[in-house]
Amino acid sequence: MTGFLFNVWALDMSDYQYVPITSDEAQIKAEEIASQYIELEDYVVTKEKMSYTDISEMNCDEYVSYKFKFIRHICGVPTMDRARVTIGNDGRLISFSFSTAGLFSGKENIDFDEKEVELSIAEKMKELFDSKYKYEYTQEKKLLTYTSKGELLLVSEVRAVLIPEKTDSPVNVVLMMGTVVG
Repeated sequence: MTGFLFNVWALDMSDYQYVPITSDEAQIKAEEIASQYIELEDYVVTKEKMSYTDISEMNCDEYVSYKFKFIRHICGVPTMDRARVTIGNDGRLISFSFSTAGLFSGKENIDFDEKEVELSIAEKMKELFDSKYKYEYTQEKKLLTYTSKGELLLVSEVRAVLIPEKTDSPVNVVLMMGTVVG
């Protein structure tokens, strides 16, 4: 797509007057911006507060910004269809990114077999660790995206505790495993 602005970062300090706003007011501004690019009702919004101290050029002791992430979920699973808007507690737009917004546009339901995903993870864990470790693992977070070939991919965060055969000192690892599901 040409001519489509999907990411910007800016902080103009000329003629700056610090007038704080609340996090709710910042969210309203973020939603106003995001609604120009996405259908808000299709996304779940999360908020992250970030603080910066000793910002003397801004005439305040602490500057706060709020990063709002708009994430589309399908069948309860978050996707890479997302947008991000960051608003300062003075009401200024700091940054926004819509580079993957619309990735799952028009998709309401995606069928995949959870047991098939679990089996795929179990096979990969066995391949990676069976000969060297005793191990236990859990599948934690999930994320739907696409491969470079356009195949639907479920990425799973797998947390494992590995115990080497020659010692009892466990090693904690986090693996990101992808399973093509469609």
